[in-house]
Amino acid sequence: MKSFFDTIEEISGTEASKLVFETTGFRQGITVGEYFEKKKNVSIEEASKLITNTYASAGWGHAVIEELDIESKTFTVKFKNSWEYKIHKAQGKSAGAKYIPAHYAGIFTAMLGTNIWYEIIQDQIEGHEYSVVRYFQSDITVNHNIRQLAKKTETDHILELEALVEDKTRDLTELVKELSSPI
Repeated sequence: MKSFFDTIEEISGTEASKLVFETTGFRQGITVGEYFEKKKNVSIEEASKLITNTYASAGWGHAVIEELDIESKTFTVKFKNSWEYKIHKAQGKSAGAKYIPAHYAGIFTAMLGTNIWYEIIQDQIEGHEYSVVRYFQSDITVNHNIRQLAKKTETDHILELEALVEDKTRDLTELVKELSSPI
């Protein structure tokens, strides 16, 4: 998996790769959430326990869902030693995960029937014992984030072009001065 992550980052760059992992995690989470949402005999609380237990046994690390409030559509998850954390640690990164936090946002978006997003409160990669991620109802979506990255990339490109034009204009101005001065 480390090679896979390294390759995606090498091809698409750091910012774009974070968005790729976040979007993929969210969309795959939707699939998991839809599965549990269709199981009418399994409550959201029960599904939460099934998901964290299944993921732990599959090597996803230890996750504990706390403060699950179905009415306000909020909860907190503590993650410890996830596969994503281990990969980031092996890569020597100082900033953490996007895939797994977004994956849980996708799961609960499907199960709660409304868009759920997240905020990383603390990250294990920064030396904490575990990561803490807060989830909440939000207008933020992966599509919004994709558009934001596209805008940022476009703006950066425009700024680079403006700087290039400025440099060329300065060079041309100096050349005109040289050519127009008497010998």
